[in-house]
Amino acid sequence: MTPRQGELMKLLVSKGLHILGGAAIVGNCSQEVGINLPTKFTLVTDHGSQGIAQWRLARLTALEKFADDHKLPVTDLTTQGLFLLEELAQDYPALDTMLRAPGTRTLANLTANFMTIFERPSYNPAINKLNFRIAQAQICARDFVPPVPINHDAAVAGTGVTGAVAIGATAWNSGTGAAFIVTGIVTVIIFGVVMYTEYLRRRSASPAAPANTVLATDSVQELKIALEELRLAYDNVAAAKAVLFANRQEGDALIEQLTKIGKDMQWQSPATNT
Repeated sequence: MTPRQGELMKLLVSKGLHILGGAAIVGNCSQEVGINLPTKFTLVTDHGSQGIAQWRLARLTALEKFADDHKLPVTDLTTQGLFLLEELAQDYPALDTMLRAPGTRTLANLTANFMTIFERPSYNPAINKLNFRIAQAQICARDFVPPVPINHDAAVAGTGVTGAVAIGATAWNSGTGAAFIVTGIVTVIIFGVVMYTEYLRRRSASPAAPANTVLATDSVQELKIALEELRLAYDNVAAAKAVLFANRQEGDALIEQLTKIGKDMQWQSPATNT
């Protein structure tokens, strides 16, 4: 995951999106403009599209108005991410709900849905590159580590080693003195030595694990690997299904257009007198 992908993931998740939902969006944007998510407007565009989601026409005007109303730089990643979230909530509420609470939906399904509903590129897989979108989404979901808020009061109130470290950090920040910090570190080291010594004592006193236990452990690991491979295969099937559905929609639209053209071109030959 690139730093810019991580930055956008952090923003989306902080605004309530599920990690899978955020990854689906970042995966799509990575296909639209590249994995480094450039946000600057360019002179050479694809049908006048700009920004990480390649907004154009009325949607691009709305992005510019959003930035102006909030006194934000329009070419900033955070600005464009916030506008994307607002557009989702206002214009695509069902998709927004799906990305916040995906339930049993797979990441491939979320990525394909965002592409079809929000981005609306060509239905041709060779052009929309759904597989690349899903691959980038999987990287983002795998590598993203959500920030964990630190409760300083609870940390200081802790006991044992945790309390010693937390109190030591508080003392350092408040300027109480380095001596207290050293005391806390020594306490941690002593505690670690004691625990390791106890671990060695119990280990030497415990009988060796029977062979069947080792075999069971190996079997569990093999099962985990097999389940992971099955999950990835299922994601690929879901992605292929989304592509087939999109192609079917395109085919139905073409048939409807051809039917209309045929009706418009119908003519009756003039009657001949005999």
